[in-house]
Amino acid sequence: MKINESVYYFENIKGANSYLFISEQNEVSIIDTGFTGNGYKILGQINELGMSPERVKFIILTHSDMDHIGSVLEIKKATGAKVAIHEKEVSYLSGEKKKTRKGILGLIFGILTKFIKTPTINADIKLNDGDFIGGLKVIHCPGHTEGSISLYKEGNTLFSGDAIITDKSSNIKGFSQVFSSDVKEASNTIKKITLLKFDVLLPGHGNPVLKNASDKLKEFNC
Repeated sequence: MKINESVYYFENIKGANSYLFISEQNEVSIIDTGFTGNGYKILGQINELGMSPERVKFIILTHSDMDHIGSVLEIKKATGAKVAIHEKEVSYLSGEKKKTRKGILGLIFGILTKFIKTPTINADIKLNDGDFIGGLKVIHCPGHTEGSISLYKEGNTLFSGDAIITDKSSNIKGFSQVFSSDVKEASNTIKKITLLKFDVLLPGHGNPVLKNASDKLKEFNC
């Protein structure tokens, strides 16, 4: 689904939302990939846009949870794109470290890992707060995970990952306390993002907010 001239929302993706972004320099990035098994859907929709897979330069991951990274390897193989993620998520992405979750969150992830195989992926690019990649600014957004990020096109668009989620009606829900590794950090991240100006919000879960998104976030966070 076309959001605007720069952004496409891949439809019928299982797991987290997946997007395509075209920079002013005509660089193409895929942001998150959902669960394993979405690769053919994403590649098929790229083809429907009349775009060759080789145009994709970056696969940017907002964090390393299984519902965001599942189809990276399939897409990387087809496109040759470089995989980018925050430096604090690199060792989890590669499988060198395993995330530990407490309480209900730990139970849920324990069950999921028994049924869903998570690929091990070596990052090509390690990101930090303030970096630019594919025409987007990296905003470090800890809370959901230690190395979660959002991606920002100044004054226009924010890809929020799981730092901010919405419902099916595009209403802002903030962050999920159940799925956050550090609720205090997640709350601080919301406050940080409210300082930004953007018209369009593209969350990791839920439907996009297509107008006055930063104003709506400020109203939510009052």
